[in-house]
Amino acid sequence: NGEDVPIVVQSTKMGWLLAFDRRNGKPIWPIPEVPVPAATTPGEKASPTQPIPSWPPHYARQRFTEEDINPLLPEADKERMRKLLRASRNDGIFTPISLQGTIHMPSENGGSNFGMVAVDPIRNRLFIVVRNYPSLVKHVPNDRPTSVMPNSDADDVQPYAGPFDFLIQSNGMVPISPPWSTITAYDMNSGNMLYQIPNGDEMAAVKLGVTGTGTQATRGGPTVTATDLLFVPTAGDRKLRARDASSGQTLWEYDLPAAGEGTPAIYEAAGREFVVIPVGWEGQFHQGLGMPPVPKTVRYMAFALPKGS
Repeated sequence: NGEDVPIVVQSTKMGWLLAFDRRNGKPIWPIPEVPVPAATTPGEKASPTQPIPSWPPHYARQRFTEEDINPLLPEADKERMRKLLRASRNDGIFTPISLQGTIHMPSENGGSNFGMVAVDPIRNRLFIVVRNYPSLVKHVPNDRPTSVMPNSDADDVQPYAGPFDFLIQSNGMVPISPPWSTITAYDMNSGNMLYQIPNGDEMAAVKLGVTGTGTQATRGGPTVTATDLLFVPTAGDRKLRARDASSGQTLWEYDLPAAGEGTPAIYEAAGREFVVIPVGWEGQFHQGLGMPPVPKTVRYMAFALPKGS
């Protein structure tokens, strides 16, 4: 309504942005309590509702069904995933961990991770890099010694462990279909999603003739500039890209010797502007993907325009 409202925005593992008025903590858009699946493990009580934002639209995938199985998997892996999905609890977001096993999407390694958000305060835009990763989490009875629980009666309490499985398949890929990583841009004046694009490629998929998948396990965050550029390093294809922040279009890219990790830092020295990123190792969850070898030395790499340009 023509008013500038100072806000605070929190990205989440669930795939939602939570936006609040910074002056009083009130939601910018309604965040109603919504019924969610109930717990089934004996003795466990889960909240019957969870706060789920009505707006902006979520940026991460929140379901993993048989229709979403990765088409690049060997057929034997696909069949195992079908059986696993049929045998597990898979009732949508906030499904509690269970004795039979629960599919989590996004998982502990999906949704928004550390350093994955950048904000343009001039144009009131927000950019977020996300990984789409399912996992299987299962309650397992854990008969720990009573000394671990000194204030409880061991006869009245059954502790459980909750080990999780990222479901990496025999060819090193995740079980869900691409895109495995995306860049999403929002107009925070309206909350509208401006675009959502794959975040690079995955070398293993490129070898199979498939592009536009998004890098499988990136930990490279975005940095946006006042000149409307968006820098994002990737691990699955080992690149640093400069994109047009307004459209997401790639303007420049550089082949890195190893996985681009962390968030680019931008600084000025001796009158020149630099972009620096940490670069090292093969990338997270690289086992089985047949990634090329990398230098033994982890390093920082700095980039700048030619002098006089």
